[in-house]
This record gives sequence, C-alpha cells and structure tokens, in this order.
Amino acid sequence: MKCCLYCGTELTINYKNKKLICKTCKKEFDYVSEEREYLCLSCDVDFISDKPNLEVCPYCNNKNIASVKLKKNMKIDSYIPFNVSKKQFIRKYKNKLRSKVFVPNKFYKTSVIKKANNIFLPYYLCDMYTKGRILFNADKELVWLANNYKYRKIDDYQLYRFCESNVKQSAILGSDKMDNIEINNIMPYDYDKLLKYEKNSLNDFIYEDCSNRLNKDKVRNKVEELIIKNTFAQIKNYTKVELVKVETAVNNFKFQKVLLPIWILNIEYKNKFYYFIMNGQTGKIYYDFPISKVKMIAMYIIVFIIIFFILVLLRGLL
Repeated sequence: MKCCLYCGTELTINYKNKKLICKTCKKEFDYVSEEREYLCLSCDVDFISDKPNLEVCPYCNNKNIASVKLKKNMKIDSYIPFNVSKKQFIRKYKNKLRSKVFVPNKFYKTSVIKKANNIFLPYYLCDMYTKGRILFNADKELVWLANNYKYRKIDDYQLYRFCESNVKQSAILGSDKMDNIEINNIMPYDYDKLLKYEKNSLNDFIYEDCSNRLNKDKVRNKVEELIIKNTFAQIKNYTKVELVKVETAVNNFKFQKVLLPIWILNIEYKNKFYYFIMNGQTGKIYYDFPISKVKMIAMYIIVFIIIFFILVLLRGLL
C-alpha cells in the first residue's frame, strides 16, 4: 500500500496516465509498477500482480491472502492483451442467464456479478516433432436380408497405425488449479497477436505463478491427445473402433511461457463453485450453472394450476 508523502492518505492508481493520486490533497506522484507475490491460504494458489492489495482470490473468493515481495524471475516470454471489457463480459453473462429459467437467484445478484475478475492464465506454447504408434481393436458389421431372414456378420480386426507430424503452437496449461475445469472450451487464441513481455508492459494485472517446470505428464498427455485425434479421423468404414495402446516419442521440443487473458466469475452455491469463464481475446465462453429445485417445483405448480383452471373452464363451457 502506497501513501501520500504529504498527508498519509492511501494513493489510488490512474492507469491511463500512470500516476498515483491522493484524493485528499490532490497531489500526484509517478507510478512505478511493483510486482508482488500473493498466496491464497485457502486454495494454495500463487498469484503475481502489480496491485498494491489483492483482497480476494479470483479462484475461491477467499480473503485470507498473504503478500510478499517478488523474489523470483518469472521469465514470461509473451502475452495476449485483453480485447473484451468487463461491461461486455457482464452483458454476455446476463444474456446467458435470461435463457436459463431455473438458475438460483443468487446468480442474478449485482453484488455477486461485480466479483468478476480479469486474470491471465499461464500457458506453455509448444513446438515439437512427434511420432506415434497406436493399436486399435475394430469391428466391421455387415447386415443383409435373404429368404425372409436377417443375417448379421461381425468381423474383428486389430489395426496398427503409425503417424508423425510437426506440431506448432500447441498450448499446455501451466495451472494446476484450473485443470479440473473445462478450460479448453474457450480455446483457441489467435497467437499471431502475441506481444513480447517486458517489465511494466502490463498494468493492473493478475496472473498465476508459472515458475514451476513444465510437467512431463502434461506434455505426454497433450501429444497422445493430438495423435489419437488425428489418427481416429483417418479410420473409416468400421462399425466400432476401440483404443488399446499408444506409444509416442517427441523430438525437437521447444516452448515459450505465455500469458493468455480470461474473465472469470466463480459463485459458491451449496458448498460447490460454479464458473462462468470467457476468453479475454475472442469472447468465447464456458459456464456451469446449477438448477434450483425450488424454482422447478414452483414452475410445475404454476403450470399445473393453469392447466387445471383451463380444464375447469372448458368443462363449464361444455
């Protein structure tokens, strides 16, 4: 927290002209961005931010956050700036709510919606040369009619497929916290819009610490996912195809650490968090809304009463 040198009032930041302003004596000071590390003591996530005070964790809404001076070198290579404003995010959120009749009332509250945060997710943008060998079990079914009888023949096959490819700009999420959320639903980003990251190139930002080494299992899973997807697309004319075994190899592996923008609103309802997430560049969304049983029951009762009175009215007319 930075305070005025003349009156001691806490200073506020004007990011447009990069000035610190004292609301009491109207003095202005030069603003120098100072990255700090914040640790959420509830969900154990490290954040890096230039905010003087990070009051609420954007992942769990917990206010128990510890702050220390940043000592490690994050070595971010590049980032994509935000292209979606908070107003646009909230507008799309409200529009989506209008189409969901049974969402609990809590999700409509202004105090809840205001908790939306814009943060950067850490990704490893990878280039690599991959090879794969895959074993499938497959069935080919043939059905025909003869002499008023229906015949069915099923042939079993084992398929071996070999593939190799150059993979460019494959994004691997560097966040352990967001792995359990369907974050891939808001992909992809336009990586041609990547900008080189330099100190003070971002203002008023939050991003999750990605200083840990790239997880080998995540690389392996990503490679297998790409190879299996490409191979499945090439297998045709079989009734059923089942994956048995995958063997992969990776060469010429290179990566860069990038920050990709998202808007996130998480709402706790009945001891579970529900997320509304938006790609901060393209506006693509992912959401997970619960259903209010009270609203459903109320709706069924109203519909029943309306139908009942219509039937009574029709019987009276007859």
